[in-house]
Amino acid sequence: MIINKNRLVHSGSYIGSYWFILVDFNKVFRTYKIYFYFCIAEQSCLSSHCAVMNEENKYIDLCRAVERRACREVKTPRDFDYLSVCIEQLTHQHLGVSTLKRLWGYLGEEGKCTPRQYTLDILSRYVGYKSYEAFQQGSTLTSESDSDFVNAQSISADRIAEKERIRIMWNPDRVMIVRCEGDNTFIVEEVMNSKLSVGDCFCCDRFTQGEPLFLYNLVHEDNKPAGYVCGRLGGVRFNVLTAMD
Repeated sequence: MIINKNRLVHSGSYIGSYWFILVDFNKVFRTYKIYFYFCIAEQSCLSSHCAVMNEENKYIDLCRAVERRACREVKTPRDFDYLSVCIEQLTHQHLGVSTLKRLWGYLGEEGKCTPRQYTLDILSRYVGYKSYEAFQQGSTLTSESDSDFVNAQSISADRIAEKERIRIMWNPDRVMIVRCEGDNTFIVEEVMNSKLSVGDCFCCDRFTQGEPLFLYNLVHEDNKPAGYVCGRLGGVRFNVLTAMD
C-alpha cells in the first residue's frame, strides 16, 4: 500500500506536472495567437498606409514633368497662377489654380481628392503627350523629348538686374525690347508687329531659347491683368542688351 501510495503520489505529481505543462503550452499558444493577430493587424495597417501613400504619389511623375516643362518648381500661390496661365496658353484649355493646388497637395488634407481624367489629360498634353494614358505608357505625341526643355539655354528672371534690357524675337517678324523692373516684372519699351504695346507691364520667370515665353499678370492698355504667350509654335529667341545696344 505504501508503494502504491507513493506511486499514487508520484503519479499525482506526474499528472500535476503534465497539467502545468499543458497550461504553459496554452499560454504560449495564446501568446502566439495574439502575436499572429497583431502581425496581421499591423500588416493591414501598413498595407492601408502604403495604399494611401501610393495614391498620394500616383501623380507625382506627371507633376514633376509639368514643372520641368514650365522650368519652374511649383510651390507658392504665384507659381500656381503662372502655371495656370502657361497651360491655358499652350493647350487652349483652362485648369483653375485651385485644381492645380489640390493635385500638388498644396491645400493639405482638406483639399485632397482624386483628380478628374480631364485634368490629367490636359496636364499630359501640356508636357507633350496625347493623353494621360499615353503619358503613363511613355508614348510621346511628337519626337521631342523632355531633355530638349532641360538642356535649352535659359535664364531665370531673378538673375536679370534691374533696368537691364532684353530683346525678344519670335516668328514671323515679332520684336520686343523690355526693361526689367525687379521682382520678375518687365516693362515693354519697344515693340514691332505684335499685339503688345509700349508701356505694357508683365511678369515672367524664365526666358528659354526656342521655347514659348509665358507672360502673366500682363497689364495691356488698362485692361485687367491677363496671360499672354510669345512664340507659341516656334518659341522665342532673346539676348540681354548691353549699354551700347
